[in-house]
Parts: sequence; structure tokens; C-alpha cells
Amino acid sequence: METIYLETSVPSAYFDIRNEDPKRKAITRKFWTKILPSFKVYTSVLVIRELGQVEESLAPKFLELISGIEQLPITKEAEELAGKYVIGGHNPQK
Repeated sequence: METIYLETSVPSAYFDIRNEDPKRKAITRKFWTKILPSFKVYTSVLVIRELGQVEESLAPKFLELISGIEQLPITKEAEELAGKYVIGGHNPQK
């Protein structure tokens, strides 16, 4: 079975209230129900933390949505790689 890592934007798009394009939410929900089950899915404690800090009414929905997904720890290697992405300009420092 192939693996996939979900970062914050994927579960966020599932309940998207900021984007006016209804296709984004529909595509994400289809991905979640039709495609994602064929993968071994991972997320990280950082994603859990980020989703827990969103708008009060949405945080419980996000956390419930990803509750069955295995959480990867933040390792030293991951922190070093993230630093390289930030230095390279691929991701914002925040």
C-alpha cells in the first residue's frame, strides 16, 4: 500500500469556509472518501497543533476528521529539513 502525508491544508479544505469556490471543498471531500482510503495515511503532531488553533467552531471538526490518522513525531531530521526549505524560500518561516 502506498503512503501519503497530509499537511494542514488538506483537512482545512474539507471544511473550507474562506474560499468561495465550492469546487475546492467538493474535490477535497471526494478525495477524502474515494481516494484516501487506498493509502496508508500519516500526518504529524505539528498538523494536529495547527488545526487545534484555528477558529473555535472549526477546530473540533478538524481534529475529529483526522482522529484516525497516524501521527508522526517531529524529529531532529524533520526540523533540519524544514529549516532547509525555509532557507531555500520554499516555505514561509512561520
